[in-house]
Amino acid sequence: MDVRSSSQVRMSGPPDGPVVVPAHGCGFRVTGPDTARVLSRVTFLSDDRTDPARVAVPTLVARRSSDANAPPQGGALARARSKGSRLVPLDTTGHRPRLGSPEETTRAIAAFARTLR
Repeated sequence: MDVRSSSQVRMSGPPDGPVVVPAHGCGFRVTGPDTARVLSRVTFLSDDRTDPARVAVPTLVARRSSDANAPPQGGALARARSKGSRLVPLDTTGHRPRLGSPEETTRAIAAFARTLR
């Protein structure tokens, strides 16, 4: 992660280069090297593969169809380890589909919610 300015953060992106997005678009603001170090450590060294097994309610696992930051195996693993979950691929842009395609994300959530009635 490379801070470009107080309002932009360099995020991983397409193979031909990084994508710069506004800090509010990615949900956090890196304020300095210490914060970036802590964020990077938590992001890249955390192992949450066992967490889905602890979920005891119906769960929607929505993931972008082609997300360089989250390979398909991650969504499939979450789905397989979480009882009563449904995996829904979203044809959206960016790592955070709620920002890139809020309408499609909302439709997926609404469709899942209707199955819970």
